[in-house]
Amino acid sequence: MKKVLFNYLLALAFIAFNTNVFAQQPTVPATNVITVGKTTTSISINWTSGNGSNRIVTCALATSSAAVPTDGNAYTQNSGFGSGSHLGNGNYVIYNGSSYGCNAFNLTPGTSYRFRVFEYLIGINGFDFNYENYLTSSYPTYTEYTLTTEPTINASVLNVSNIAVNSATLSFTSGNGTYDLLALRASSAYANTPVDGTSYSPSTAYGSGTSLTTSSPYSYILSWGTLTTVNTTSLSPGVTYTAAAFAFNGSSSTYNYMTTGYPTKTFTTLAAEPTSASNTISFSNVTDNSMTVSWTIPSSGAGVYRIVTCKPGTTNTDLPTDATYYIPSATYGAGNLVGSSYVVYNGYGNFVNVTGLSNSQNYSFSVFEYNVATNTYNNTYNYQTGSYLNGYAQTLAVEPTVASSGLTFSNITSNSVRATWANGNGARRNVGVRAGRIQTGLAFDGTNDYVSIPNESNFDFTSQMTVEAWIKVNTFNIAYQTIVSKGDHSWRIQRYANTNTLEFDVTIGGIDKRAIGNRSVNDGKWHHVAGVYNGSQVQLYIDGTLDSYTTATGNIDNTSHAVAIGENLKQLVAISTDKLMKFVYGTMHNPLEIFVAI
Repeated sequence: MKKVLFNYLLALAFIAFNTNVFAQQPTVPATNVITVGKTTTSISINWTSGNGSNRIVTCALATSSAAVPTDGNAYTQNSGFGSGSHLGNGNYVIYNGSSYGCNAFNLTPGTSYRFRVFEYLIGINGFDFNYENYLTSSYPTYTEYTLTTEPTINASVLNVSNIAVNSATLSFTSGNGTYDLLALRASSAYANTPVDGTSYSPSTAYGSGTSLTTSSPYSYILSWGTLTTVNTTSLSPGVTYTAAAFAFNGSSSTYNYMTTGYPTKTFTTLAAEPTSASNTISFSNVTDNSMTVSWTIPSSGAGVYRIVTCKPGTTNTDLPTDATYYIPSATYGAGNLVGSSYVVYNGYGNFVNVTGLSNSQNYSFSVFEYNVATNTYNNTYNYQTGSYLNGYAQTLAVEPTVASSGLTFSNITSNSVRATWANGNGARRNVGVRAGRIQTGLAFDGTNDYVSIPNESNFDFTSQMTVEAWIKVNTFNIAYQTIVSKGDHSWRIQRYANTNTLEFDVTIGGIDKRAIGNRSVNDGKWHHVAGVYNGSQVQLYIDGTLDSYTTATGNIDNTSHAVAIGENLKQLVAISTDKLMKFVYGTMHNPLEIFVAI
């Protein structure tokens, strides 16, 4: 009886002992399971642990049924799927420990797997065995895909066409992936590659699709699928963009992008188009084979540059093409063509002297404003063609080469005379009569011939003056050869530097105010030249037409130099023979009136 009672008490003690030392079951499961990385054959996950001291993680195909661990069983982990302890139904233990993350390897590409995290606590029984107590009433279940196999040939041959102010067309050759992604970045270099396992929302309107936000400025998705040609819009004028294309495979979260060896293409949109056209076209210096075309640039909305085109006739409807640069030539027929019109000017000025024209011919001129972007990867010229300036003028008839001769007078009375002559080779002739007598002439050889008029106060002009001359230049041979001057520091008409044009200078307060001409007079022909200072402008006229002017105010400086015709200090001009060179006054005050035949 005592032995039975002892054994009964021992059993009660054993039960009591084991009840106190067996591990309690955790009450808080793991949560917040996330993917922290994946490839075609692996998945890495993290989680927030519950209140167990340890946990096991099982992995199975998503199509497999669940299997839970059994209390008191210690399971062997192996991150290689299929190599750890098998709980049943294809659920293998890939992790057993106290951490908050693990990896699964040896997975199949493009396949869905299901992960379960079981919290547990460990106690020691009376026989010193470990005893695991698993929380199986609640646990997180998490599903993830491995990536599909990556393409082996990326997209290629990325090109751009139809570049406009706000749009462009991008096209490329697809790689060997099932799909392609096209992205665009507002930069001269591409950055930002797509992330594996991520789907994107595209939009052909730049900035509206999903952005790849690794590096600013961000790249925006233009297409994501099977398109290989995309017309993108919502671009900004004169901005440089770089596109990139990527081949990829997959579906859902298995997308696998090929991010090596991808093609890029950099381009610049067209500059903004001008909003105002030039106006008020005018023609001057018209000869039998040339004329000067002038226009007024608008005060607002003008382009930085403009081209002028020319063709025979009275109308010109040929329009320049955007993104095209036209090489000009002021010699008609030598510049680039716009349709059937030649480009005679390309720049930022407001006039051009066109030569090489045919006599007695109407020519139509058009002026087009345009802008161009800087730091470009392609032509960005943008011409305003909706409105432009147009006008026309006719060249003169051919100048005769044989003058009339043999002028004689008969039937002379007190108030009439009959003039008779032999015609030259002109089609018509003009006869003029004036009171006076023919002056003798002087020819200057350009070496040491000149006329000197001693200094006197009549030549010390102040606020206004006009000086005129008829000249015929055989050849210029020295820079700044002089027509007429009062030294270097008062007033003078002279050759401009080593050019074939003239300049009229006045010195005011020690500063030269210069009207530098545009018209060539070194052509062996007679020209009427005039220099005018009216108190607000210094002006140079050639053959009755304003050739150049500059703004000036104040009184002209006076010097003690003599007035010289054909000389200024040591600079002489060779001016030819048999006609009258006349310095006369116009409507200005303080005129210089000198008659010299040369």
